Amino acid sequence: KDTFDKISGNLDIYLLKEFRGLGFREDAMKLFLDYCFNKKTIFQIVSFVDKGNEHLINLFENFGFVKEKPNFFFRPNFKLILNKNNFTLSS
Repeated sequence: KDTFDKISGNLDIYLLKEFRGLGFREDAMKLFLDYCFNKKTIFQIVSFVDKGNEHLINLFENFGFVKEKPNFFFRPNFKLILNKNNFTLSS
């Protein structure tokens, strides 16, 4: 069975500094989310982003991810969640 046929999944984005600001993150995010939501059975994507990484938090929010408050006892990061019904490819 395909490993992408799951109910939910995690998303982490890493990019070398010399490639930042060129639109690669946005393009990769569109392709990944389209694949998960429109080609596979995933209905929710979750990502943990460092609370100081405003650029990445904004990127996720621009695609419809909803930010939850950090749980400082567990980890000082924001949890961002995107459900399939909140995603459109035009994001």
